[in-house]
Amino acid sequence: MFKLGHIENDVNKKSFLRSIFLYFLIPIIIVSLSAFGVYKYYKDLFQKELESNYLNTLSTVASTMDNSLIELQNTTILLSSNSDLYNIFYSEKKLTASDGPKISSMTNTLIKFKATKNLIDSVYLVHKDSNEILNSSGTYNADDFFKKYYIYKKYNSDFWMNLKVSTTFYNVLKPSILTDTTLDTMNKRKVIPFVTSNLAGFKSSNLFVINLSEEEINSMLEKYKFLPSGTMAIIDNTGTIYSSSDSNINEKITKNKTFLDKLSKKNFFEYDINGNKTLVINYSSKLSKFSNFIYTAFIPYNDFYERSLRIKRLSYTIILVGVMLSVLTAYLMSKKIYRPIDNLVSILSNNADPMEASKNEVEYLNSRIRNILTNETNLRKDLSAIMPLASEQYLIRILTSSDALLDEDVKNFIYSSQINFKYPDFCVSLIEMNFSDKYYNSYSKDEYTLVVKGLSKIFSRIALDDFPTYVLNMNKNQLCLLINLPKEEHIDNITSSMKNILDLFNYDNDLLSISVGIGRIYSDFIGMHQSYNEARKALAALSPLSNNKINVYTGETASYISQYSISDENKLFNFLMGNYKDEALAFLNLLIEKNYKNTPSEHCIKKFYSSIYDTMIRVLAEKDQYIVDFMGADYIDLPSNLGFMTTKDVNNYIFLIANRILSVQKASSKVDILQITEYIKENFHQDLYLEKLAEEFNTSDKYLSRLFKETVGMGFHEYLTSIRISKSKNLLLKTNLSITKIGEKVGFTTHSTFFRLFKKYEGISPTQYRENNL
Repeated sequence: MFKLGHIENDVNKKSFLRSIFLYFLIPIIIVSLSAFGVYKYYKDLFQKELESNYLNTLSTVASTMDNSLIELQNTTILLSSNSDLYNIFYSEKKLTASDGPKISSMTNTLIKFKATKNLIDSVYLVHKDSNEILNSSGTYNADDFFKKYYIYKKYNSDFWMNLKVSTTFYNVLKPSILTDTTLDTMNKRKVIPFVTSNLAGFKSSNLFVINLSEEEINSMLEKYKFLPSGTMAIIDNTGTIYSSSDSNINEKITKNKTFLDKLSKKNFFEYDINGNKTLVINYSSKLSKFSNFIYTAFIPYNDFYERSLRIKRLSYTIILVGVMLSVLTAYLMSKKIYRPIDNLVSILSNNADPMEASKNEVEYLNSRIRNILTNETNLRKDLSAIMPLASEQYLIRILTSSDALLDEDVKNFIYSSQINFKYPDFCVSLIEMNFSDKYYNSYSKDEYTLVVKGLSKIFSRIALDDFPTYVLNMNKNQLCLLINLPKEEHIDNITSSMKNILDLFNYDNDLLSISVGIGRIYSDFIGMHQSYNEARKALAALSPLSNNKINVYTGETASYISQYSISDENKLFNFLMGNYKDEALAFLNLLIEKNYKNTPSEHCIKKFYSSIYDTMIRVLAEKDQYIVDFMGADYIDLPSNLGFMTTKDVNNYIFLIANRILSVQKASSKVDILQITEYIKENFHQDLYLEKLAEEFNTSDKYLSRLFKETVGMGFHEYLTSIRISKSKNLLLKTNLSITKIGEKVGFTTHSTFFRLFKKYEGISPTQYRENNL
């Protein structure tokens, strides 16, 4: 026996330590060499990030601008509730002195309208037949107004009198300098005219003009800048600048032909501005219905390179520190990794032959371990007793992968005889356990685990005692039975035993249902894989509506085509759209039974379910719903996950969507806000409340409340009260009815409620209002 000290000089120690250290140094060298490309990489990354951020910001600016314009249009719906403004705007007769009260009322309305948005610079009405302009200050002759008081640099009186708005929406005109002298002082500012001839759903020959404040738009652009030297601007495809956060960006630049050519073709391009190389990023809103605005950002490269220089310095600093730490770590890790090897050499060398000890560490250990393994004869285990986890994983790979037998690890597993199969043939069965919601609500996770383990033991005894059976856990709720059979054994014995076990669970169908697909009998490992594929296809072909829960694979169905015609799709679509729950579910079950009738392949069944899913997506789109929001936490991206889901899971998800669509009342369909407001104007004196109105228009009170706020700009109760107050004012001036009677006639249930709300809206009591205006 040799002591460690006697052979220490014979074993060529430390050579392996040097090898380990060298292997650690190789990646360090690679990292060092890559330093030359780091700066360019991070510079490009920063530029792409900057471009992406600016593009997202421009999209946000576009959305903000479009939403502001849409809000202005929606707010003008309120103007139609003022009968005086409404009558003047749609009047085609010349205004007379008798129209004075109407004009006065309209003036007050314009003042309130202007105060609703900071974006509004000014607002007025062009009455063409009277050749007059009505604004918040009073009434003006059109020629005097545009020559003396509101002097546009680009638009004169003839322009406004001849202007016709061709669309039902507002038109955005090109910006102009406006000189305003209505307050006896000269005030010059840049405005963007926003013009319409439609306030209440149909056109008038007159014009309603809102001057948008360019200063407010500039302030919004300034807030969205990322870099101090950058500029945000709104232009159109002719190069006209509507707004810009920097006056240095002028139309001499934006109307240049080269600039416009690049602008129309690219979202990002370089352009020379006043001798400075500049990155130009632009975004055009595809959804805007008012304008062809192009939202543009100008970023000087000087600022960009200054910021990327800091990245360059930081990257080189990180690389330098990283190399130093890596060298130190390499040395320490080499020592740490080598220590157990050194200890192992010391232990084995106690009984080593002097001839072996002369080798280096790796050769020495390799020789000693080989000798130990050669002497071990009892390493094989019988798989039929308890299958090791490693063996189970190798078997699963053989079953599920077509090229598993080409894998070196699998070959070694087979040739090492870690599993001894008694017979040459195999039959594979796939068992799918479908636990109901009732089960999950009634039992705990631990009880679920016990049930699965119990089922595994039961199915492991499915065959005769002489046939070894192995149970593999494939995935959640799915077991695989691998039955080892002798030659000439028939599958009927297995099918009969399986049926007897399934019969035991018939009384628990409301908690658990079990489906079984059985492949045919084949020989060897290749046959094992083939039997598994057949079992999977047999399981997929089981109809979820059928009472038959066992299917033995008998062969592929030739040229099967899913049974789902255009007529079927339209019929299902109409049932779902009309919320005909019984008819829709019955028809869906009929379609499924029809498609499972000829034992289709898994691919065909999933293709059929995919078509059903597309129909449901179309139904949701018609109901203004998006599948992700509609399903919430239950959402599954079916097209992406179809290949990973069982047909049972797909079937359950399809029915989940269908039941959820059918549970939503018809209230989700579109309603016309103009019809609702007209209804309120006609029935304001009745006992109106949100729930009653929702029922009248076949919608929900929550949806109707949200619709009022989005389109009218105020809540339902506020809108109803404004109508009642407006009507009461008319009765106060034109009738001798008492205050209490007038409150009752316009819909207020008590005198105190009428008095309180009138004073809240008008600032004075009904009595004071009557006395002041008579």
